[in-house]
Amino acid sequence: MPHPPGNKVDRLLLVVLGVYLIFVVTRLSPSIHAQSIQTQGVSFLPAVLYFIPSSTPTAAPGRVLISEVLYNHPTQGENGEWIELYNPGDFAFDLSGHKLGDEEEQFDGEGMYVFPNGTILSPKQVMVVASKAAVFRSLYGFPPAFELNNTDLSVPELPHYAAWSDGLLGLANEGDEVIILDSADHYADALVWGNGSPFFYPTVPKVAIGSSLERYPPFQDSDTAQDWREQHAPSPGSVDLTPPTPTSTFTPTATNTATPANSPTPTPTQTDTPTPTLIPALVINEIHADPHSFLGDANGDLIVDVHDDEFIEIINATGATVDLSGWRLRDDNDLRHIFPKGTLLVDGCAVIVFGGGNPIGSFGGSIVQTASTGSLELNNEGDRVSLLNPSLAVVAAVGYGPEASYNQSLTRNPDITGSEPLEQHASIAESGEALFSPGRRLDGLPFSGCNPTSK
Repeated sequence: MPHPPGNKVDRLLLVVLGVYLIFVVTRLSPSIHAQSIQTQGVSFLPAVLYFIPSSTPTAAPGRVLISEVLYNHPTQGENGEWIELYNPGDFAFDLSGHKLGDEEEQFDGEGMYVFPNGTILSPKQVMVVASKAAVFRSLYGFPPAFELNNTDLSVPELPHYAAWSDGLLGLANEGDEVIILDSADHYADALVWGNGSPFFYPTVPKVAIGSSLERYPPFQDSDTAQDWREQHAPSPGSVDLTPPTPTSTFTPTATNTATPANSPTPTPTQTDTPTPTLIPALVINEIHADPHSFLGDANGDLIVDVHDDEFIEIINATGATVDLSGWRLRDDNDLRHIFPKGTLLVDGCAVIVFGGGNPIGSFGGSIVQTASTGSLELNNEGDRVSLLNPSLAVVAAVGYGPEASYNQSLTRNPDITGSEPLEQHASIAESGEALFSPGRRLDGLPFSGCNPTSK
């Protein structure tokens, strides 16, 4: 049926009005999402009904973890060594440019190897790197993803990463490390056992010949020995996703204790709740890499400086006074501080190292120093801070990522015993939205071993 002429005019007016509304609104609000606008045909009206801000995809926090290591094969020795990696995330992880090895210090003699471009680890999947693929295949019936020695032409050989170390990877039975570096040579994950140089302390105990060290659960990463267990039946190529069996280690137990025989009524006696024992350690408790441009006077010298107000806070939880003379602080790039002679840190107290300036105040009675190199130069987007003893063994280390770039410190929650990753200071309720608390607990009180009146 022919349409009345007036309807054509009306429809034309509606189209013009729709186009005009789209123009006005999009000019006023660039975020408006006119998703149903088409370049052909006249489909403008649905667009003006769809003024919904477009969503921004959230990047997946991808990472790769060391999940199992066999370092002492009962018959093959070093030839039977292998390392398993696991992607605990929901997205594929690009390993291109990541490194794997057992050399913790650049330019020393152990091995570091690099994954070639295009190495992708699928979500919830594992990848095995073996010392010798031919030996691995004979033991387990399938090839590894990579090998370190050219024994199987069907298995790619990982190339050395000479910029870090061109030595060989051989895992020592008495103690060693397995380390992952990311594409920027930042420490991404580490396992240390026995007398290896600790990225965490205490290290994981050695296991029996033929047993492996297995991360369990495979997604748990607290950077402590508690992440690992001895696996008497090594299983390269798979991870154990069964839930951990609940233990009653810290479960309060009520027991009935009988009264003397002449009393017919038993008197219930409840045992005290066991208190978890803190593993003795020196703990990197708080790191401030990105001071606020006008609220960031962390060192209290009344001058806000993006370098001077950076700081690292270390707590002594060893149970005894520690002489830090000659100990060192470094990040992924360089040495940042050498503790001067006579730095005695009592148990339960803290030492703070600021980037510079003239720190003023008591800081809860903690020891206060400034970087001996003149600056800490902490990377806002991601870095790793390590504490080394005079023998250059890593005693404590903490890594962080872009969460540090929000004008506040990162801290353990709760203090000392909180696990990693560190949390943004102002987001924790106990902080009262404070941006940092150098030398003090999250709630602003002094640490238990410090004496504020002595400063």
